[in-house]
Amino acid sequence: MKYYINKSVKGLSFEQAIDKVTKALKDEGFGILTEIDIKATLKNKLDVDFRPYIFWVLAIRLMRTKYSNQRVL
Repeated sequence: MKYYINKSVKGLSFEQAIDKVTKALKDEGFGILTEIDIKATLKNKLDVDFRPYIFWVLAIRLMRTKYSNQRVL
């Protein structure tokens, strides 16, 4: 079972693609809970060069609003 979505965007720089996708996610009601810059993390922690790569954890605004006041055990 696949627990992720990935998509290649051609004709845009990495920064342009990130801006476009961020706006599209916001327009569809998603919020970015966590953003990890994999390239920077690998460079800082292991001194490894890697291609531009961002990892996001997303939340749907409706769920965030509905459950934001509940305690998690």
